[in-house]
Amino acid sequence: TDARKVARNFLKSFRRDLPIVAPSGSCVHMVRHQFPVLFKGEPDEDLALEISRNAFELTEFLLDVLGIESVDSYYPYKVTYHASCHMTKGLGIIIQPLKLLQSVRGLTLLPMKNFDWCCGFGGVFSVKYPELSVAILEDKVRWIRESGADVVTSSDVSCLMHIEGYIKRNKIPLRTEHISLILRGER
Repeated sequence: TDARKVARNFLKSFRRDLPIVAPSGSCVHMVRHQFPVLFKGEPDEDLALEISRNAFELTEFLLDVLGIESVDSYYPYKVTYHASCHMTKGLGIIIQPLKLLQSVRGLTLLPMKNFDWCCGFGGVFSVKYPELSVAILEDKVRWIRESGADVVTSSDVSCLMHIEGYIKRNKIPLRTEHISLILRGER
């Protein structure tokens, strides 16, 4: 299959003895949970299993592997956090990004109603069911706005792309920023 071909290239590109850190819960979910399924009974099964155990989402790696509980950065904005479906439901990562965001100087972390509900992107879901996708997204953007934040962040670029497209089309005064850029701080 095409998925196995792409995944096999991924397996060849990374060493099995080093951690693989990705700034995307969706990507890590794919490697951690789908690679073992794709390669079950295949010659690359052992390699897929080993690499799947070495794949980490960025905030998970910082907090759970390296033990970094705070970052020395500055970001003087009101921020709310959108937890993607793959992060929360697929990987069980909830606390790590929030804890790191709370450590950023100048940042005011504002709670969002249903912060862990889907934004409506879901990859091909948004293409196959655009009306439903937009309806879900409208709820998400309403909750972001109700939080009072200037910036919405997430660990998934796909979610941020979906949200940003809507806020730009509707001229809503919000920004999106990937969590890695916030943890790096304002430059």
